[in-house]
Amino acid sequence: MSMNAGPGSALRLVERALENLGRKRGKSRGAWQCPAPGHADRHPSFQARQNDRGVELRCFVGCSQHEMLRGLGLCEDDLLDETTADESVSDAEPRVVAYYDYVDRQAEPLARKVRYEPKSFMWEVPDGRGGWRKARSGEGNPGVLYNLPELVEADEVHLCEGEKAADRLMQADHVATCPPAGWRKEFGEFFRSKLVTIWQDRDEAGRRKAQDAYRDLQSVAKSVRVVQSKVDTDKADAFDHLEAGYSVEAAEQVLPRPALDLAAVAFTGDRLRALRNRMELYSPLPGVLDVEPSLHVLIADAKCGKTTLSYVLGLAWAQGLPPWDGAPALPGGRVLFVSNEQSARKIDRVMRRVTGSAHLGTIEAWTDLVTIIARDSELGPDGRQILSMAPEGLELLRAGLAQAAEAGAPYRFAILDSLSRLKPAGVEEKDNDGMATWLSRLAELAVEFGVYVWLIHHAGHNTEGSRGNPISAGRGASAIGQVAQVALYLSKVPGQPRQRKLSIQGNEVDDSTLIFNVSEEPEPVYHVNRFVPADLALPDNWEEIFELGVPLSTNAIAQKMGVAPSSPPNEPPSGYQRRLAQRLCEKLEKLGEIKRLENGCWERRP
Repeated sequence: MSMNAGPGSALRLVERALENLGRKRGKSRGAWQCPAPGHADRHPSFQARQNDRGVELRCFVGCSQHEMLRGLGLCEDDLLDETTADESVSDAEPRVVAYYDYVDRQAEPLARKVRYEPKSFMWEVPDGRGGWRKARSGEGNPGVLYNLPELVEADEVHLCEGEKAADRLMQADHVATCPPAGWRKEFGEFFRSKLVTIWQDRDEAGRRKAQDAYRDLQSVAKSVRVVQSKVDTDKADAFDHLEAGYSVEAAEQVLPRPALDLAAVAFTGDRLRALRNRMELYSPLPGVLDVEPSLHVLIADAKCGKTTLSYVLGLAWAQGLPPWDGAPALPGGRVLFVSNEQSARKIDRVMRRVTGSAHLGTIEAWTDLVTIIARDSELGPDGRQILSMAPEGLELLRAGLAQAAEAGAPYRFAILDSLSRLKPAGVEEKDNDGMATWLSRLAELAVEFGVYVWLIHHAGHNTEGSRGNPISAGRGASAIGQVAQVALYLSKVPGQPRQRKLSIQGNEVDDSTLIFNVSEEPEPVYHVNRFVPADLALPDNWEEIFELGVPLSTNAIAQKMGVAPSSPPNEPPSGYQRRLAQRLCEKLEKLGEIKRLENGCWERRP
């Protein structure tokens, strides 16, 4: 940001940069004009003019703004007047928050940068009496790098964008430096034959600055790489990375891209043959859960029973029981509940009630298999951080899943309640990029640790036109439904207060719909006591339905399936029954068990 706050501060900063380059200024129609800083020039082809937001640069030869800024050693933010760049700055008197001393190779002081809050900077120079005074025009910028004596002696060094990040790396026992006012090619000599790590700030300006330095250092440094903070927020740097608890080694490498033999990490040859021979995977709950652990998002209208339905699945999974009549027994094992929606006491109370009403085993059977991270006065700081699933919270969750797996007691099912309460602060539900990034990290955890992640979310207020479509039913960004491997939408059935409809999309079976009957208790609590599947699995009596040598119409098959039989018995099957029969026939045809006849009937193959 500019050295002095207020209108004209950006222009004054550009003037100082020009003076440091030895440019003589000329004035033309209210603008400063001189030889361009972006290329070798003896003619006044460069112009800097004040506008209502800061300063406007122009090169008549054709230099881009990036080239002009690079020549000046500035960034785009420096072109904005302080009051324009940060209108939230109060009228309070600026206060000094840091001094950054620039010294020569013998550690003799050359200048120091003063940092103020609200954020602004000013140069001071030695006054000749052991003190400091404000830098005059042409003074200040010392033209050397920060922490120069340490830089000269070091074999490995970190290059940052600012002094604050460099100081934080020095505290972590890593030699670090930064330029006084933007990177310049001549700084490269200070890094000759050194191992250099460049820290790229997480914004477009930071990316360009890091790439400029990377390009200039490749010919002089022993090795050079570009990294960035694991903290995925705008402008995050090495300071934010270390303050978040990450190690220096955990930084994300940006450049150069590591050499990679794709055939060595992918499936080809013998590995591809082994993949073909791998045991076939089956969903633990066909039609609802994917065949492999992945991210599932349950979207539901208010008061539908989405949380209780989730509890039913979790409690059944923990004990290795069927969640409802007609469903297969779930695998059993440890289940994790993470909720910023309800307190730990309420979650336990509701789960105990569901255990009895849905006939899901016993309370003692699941107590040692269920882990609840939820709001409570006794929840520790790590647990509270997990409840706000920013990068730090997700990293703690990852560490917990890893430790459980290493101990031989892995978590296989995790219920997260709910998206709106668990998402990181600063990431809006309508932000497609932010939501996609966050949800992708949850999906990565699912794959890495083999855990089915079940994320609860609320339906949008206006879902007209998207009813039954899980992808578009959720509140906020479309990425919420699209990133998930399976999206589910739970809604009430119009005119049927005791029924719920679960629409499912995206898993490895045909898109389907389940109809549940629910019972209502005083609080009220919903639990599943019966369900009607839609293309979930082959019925046990399918061979009896398709007798050898007996052609059957779809209507006849629907009647023989015995699912929600018609009333009265002689009435033709409903459209819903016929659709179920049609799906069953299509599935058996794919399996080669039946064939379609020319008259539209179906016949079992011998």
